[in-house]
Amino acid sequence: MIPGKELLVKCPHCGEEKSLSQMLSGNNIGAEQWSDLREFAPMCPQNSPVQKCPKCGGYYFLSRLPKDSKRNGEEFSSFEQGWLSFEEALQAMKEIESPTEEEMLTLYILAVWAYNDIVRCCRWGEGEAPTESQKNEFLALVTGILQDKRILQNMKDIKNMIFAAELNREIGNFEEAISILSQYNSEEDLIEYEVLTSTKVRRWWGGYTTKYGSEKRYKKGCREYIVKAILAKAQEKDSDIFLLSQ
Repeated sequence: MIPGKELLVKCPHCGEEKSLSQMLSGNNIGAEQWSDLREFAPMCPQNSPVQKCPKCGGYYFLSRLPKDSKRNGEEFSSFEQGWLSFEEALQAMKEIESPTEEEMLTLYILAVWAYNDIVRCCRWGEGEAPTESQKNEFLALVTGILQDKRILQNMKDIKNMIFAAELNREIGNFEEAISILSQYNSEEDLIEYEVLTSTKVRRWWGGYTTKYGSEKRYKKGCREYIVKAILAKAQEKDSDIFLLSQ
């Protein structure tokens, strides 16, 4: 991991600049992925897609900022990533105006991750367990997500399928989680990629030349393992988040 100069982003509400981390290079050494698809990669840290202004408290998507609201600073010392607490994530959902479907899904994911981060920190001995109030808010959040047909109606999207199944499992709807994951077909879960090709072509006047090109190919994704792991936990009626890999 090679840290770069800080990234300075300007709040669209009040104009205050905030310093965020920026990497010149990174890698996946020591990376962890959890059942809620939250990934921790200490050698390749990522900034939260939604930030809270330290001055006015407003929330905003980094992706919505115009180019002139982002610039490189002079310091190398910033390791701030701006991930929201559970309460902040819920507030961001209320305050950010006119989110697209993709942005709404991002807000949902951030709120789920923020709640589960409380659980993770407790397991790591770095914090208290969720309060009853937080548990109730999480249940209401997940119930609302699962009722939002705009976001989760297309179960042919593998990410949506896994997300919906995991949310059902985490609130104890084990049969629904199993039903959703039973729709998964690993033969259809293909990743498109491009490869360079070279072919020997005979010249009409004699000899050979090489013709270069490219073609699209497909390979199976790695999500079959995730589906099987979540399915096994649902069949065991286990609602705890768990570590998928390290």
